[in-house]
Amino acid sequence: MRFSEAFKELQFGRGKRFALSGEEAYLKDYFIDQAKKLNSNMEFFSYSLPEDESEVTEVLGSDSVFGDRFILLRDFDKSKKLIDQVKTFSGLLIIVLTEDVNLKSSAMTNLLGHCTHVQCSKMSSYGSDYPTWLISKANQKKYLFVDDAEALLFKKIGPDMHELSTSLEKLMIYKEESKAITPDDVEKVIGTTLSHSTYDLLDNLLRKDVKKALQCFESYAQRGEDLGELVWFLGHYFEKMCRLILLHEGKTSPEGMADITGLPVFLIKTRYLPRVVSLGRDRLMKQFDLLCSIEVGMRSFTGDPRILIERFIFSFDSL
Repeated sequence: MRFSEAFKELQFGRGKRFALSGEEAYLKDYFIDQAKKLNSNMEFFSYSLPEDESEVTEVLGSDSVFGDRFILLRDFDKSKKLIDQVKTFSGLLIIVLTEDVNLKSSAMTNLLGHCTHVQCSKMSSYGSDYPTWLISKANQKKYLFVDDAEALLFKKIGPDMHELSTSLEKLMIYKEESKAITPDDVEKVIGTTLSHSTYDLLDNLLRKDVKKALQCFESYAQRGEDLGELVWFLGHYFEKMCRLILLHEGKTSPEGMADITGLPVFLIKTRYLPRVVSLGRDRLMKQFDLLCSIEVGMRSFTGDPRILIERFIFSFDSL
């Protein structure tokens, strides 16, 4: 069953057992996250096989004192001993299969006969679904693609939802005021080499990888790009990172963080939040203050302004 059809089964409670297959990890994570939201009243268990096989056997075969249960089983096809228990489980069950699973084997045929099979495939096999997905994600944040800019973005990136999410985020930051994304915007923001973009510089700073951050900055400087614009970008983004750590300490949900910062929930969960938590509030605030002082200093500095940014990058070596 196609992902969109299976998702409706989940939304309207028409299915209780789902088996997720395919190579698109983004769709699998999205399906699981939505299942958690829709069934937040259920007792939740998450296991990986075959490591947790004995515990899974016990949980599937026992009654819960808390009511309905939601069980997530990752890499299910690495174990062949639980299919009979799966068929009789009465709660909500999501099974994640590995990418190289043989769906035609007798064991998987038996399993899929008792589950809703969710195909989490690359959307390229579905024609125009990727551009449609981009338009939907942009509209959720009140952004608008103009003159088929979404088709150009897909043409540049290809069927990679992680990279498409990142690229869409770049465009949203770039067009934060007008909220209308044009083909020219896509060419300007996505047209540069991704491995040396300003976003990679930010990413390497958050990971405290000074060597790679310096390489990104050197590439940026050699292209003759505006260093003042780079400092503005970093300041804009570090402000968002500071907000994330404060919201995290205030127990705000990732969805709430997304509403306040304008960053995609998926990227908050998988990229930004783990890194800002690793840095810690005090270190992050210290770096933000240093960046603000550099922005002020560049207005009166008469030497090579690159030294100011390089000093900022090297400061991450001591964190």
